[in-house]
Amino acid sequence: MRRFLLLFCLWSLLLFGALYFPFSPLYDLNAWQSSMTAAALRNILEWSAVPAAWEHDTLRFANGSFLILTDACNGMAAFLFFAAAVMAFPAKGSKKRRWLLIGYIALFFANLLRLTGVSAAMHFDPYAYGWAHDIAGRYGYGLFMLFLYARFVSRRSERNTDTTISPKAAL
Repeated sequence: MRRFLLLFCLWSLLLFGALYFPFSPLYDLNAWQSSMTAAALRNILEWSAVPAAWEHDTLRFANGSFLILTDACNGMAAFLFFAAAVMAFPAKGSKKRRWLLIGYIALFFANLLRLTGVSAAMHFDPYAYGWAHDIAGRYGYGLFMLFLYARFVSRRSERNTDTTISPKAAL
């Protein structure tokens, strides 16, 4: 357990540093994720005929309320925590790669569902932001991330997938 916690902290620092440090080569990936998330949300809202106007990163509703999409809304922070937990868990590399891809896709669509729900709530009730975003959106999204991780951990094959080296095997 200590090893997992240490690796989780190290992977979290590495992944968050790689994505959020301004001089990192992966820094632009966060902006790309934000653009992709905003474009997908824009398409969903147009398809569902929600009367809203986009102004750069702000979604303005007909009832006067608005929603600002920042880089924190793109779901990458939750994915990075998921990725750090997957990478810290003792499993085969192929399983980790498969679950990183599954997690990225599932969390992207879950985040779109979260943002669509927040947008719908704001469309119908301009004062709904607090419960729609903070309670239903954030906690629901976090619970979904934990559910994905639990599925990853519970999907162990019959073969031993532990990649830790025992002291006897090292000799």
